[in-house]
Amino acid sequence: GYEDGDWEIYYYDGITTTQITNNTVIDYAASLYNGEIAWCGYDGNDYETYYYNGTTTTNISNNTVHDYYPSLYNGEIAWHGNLVAPEIYYYNGTTTTQITNNAADDKRSSLYNGEIAWQGAADGDTEIYYYNGITTTQITNNTAYDANPSLYNGGIAWMGDEDGDNEIYYARLASAWVGDAIDSLGLTGYSEAEILQLADLYSGQTSGEVEGLTWTYLAGDLPGDTGGEVYEVGDSWEYNGKYYIKLGSGLEGAPELPAGVMPFLGALLSAAWARRRFLK
Repeated sequence: GYEDGDWEIYYYDGITTTQITNNTVIDYAASLYNGEIAWCGYDGNDYETYYYNGTTTTNISNNTVHDYYPSLYNGEIAWHGNLVAPEIYYYNGTTTTQITNNAADDKRSSLYNGEIAWQGAADGDTEIYYYNGITTTQITNNTAYDANPSLYNGGIAWMGDEDGDNEIYYARLASAWVGDAIDSLGLTGYSEAEILQLADLYSGQTSGEVEGLTWTYLAGDLPGDTGGEVYEVGDSWEYNGKYYIKLGSGLEGAPELPAGVMPFLGALLSAAWARRRFLK
């Protein structure tokens, strides 16, 4: 709100309104979560990211560059700071980490549970990017202007400039589909990090062992999904003793042979071949 010649941060709790800031500088772009607030405010030299925990206010960024548009979730904050080009930063409640490091403009972050979405300039337009806590994935890849993402619980919504006007788009993330599929398969013991690992296997079109199963990316129709018409994206099933997760194409999960079985089989085959030669 505009007060005495500058902008201040206010908070309405459903009953009363409280003025959070009271100074002579500009405070704006507030982000609210569960009674706590983050915003960007001028400190006399540059804009910083501030955090109000319901009792006290702390300067989180506290540097010599401009820090803009914070996104707050459960005591954690993401924002973009202008170093050389705008980069995405993440405060986990204790320490701050620089998430992006490139020559492109990375802005307008949205934070949810340690994961971040943002808009980044690429190939002459802006695209939507997603950081799952481990790796970064480019979500859009087109010639349109994609901006202002909003991230929540496995999904991202954003604005895309298509055919001369702005439209709203939504994507369900692979990690969300995988998490739902693992639950529906009844497989237990998979942590959030392992679900992200499975999503990375799919995105990277590769294979790896997770929780005792070797999960492999499969292109095209999956076994048991005749013509690609039996199951929908996000479905999972068991077929001929293997597990399948459909994510466009999908993942196949199968037990690995116990350690030492392959060398043992190789030795048996070699012995059989030698015996055959000897008997000749």
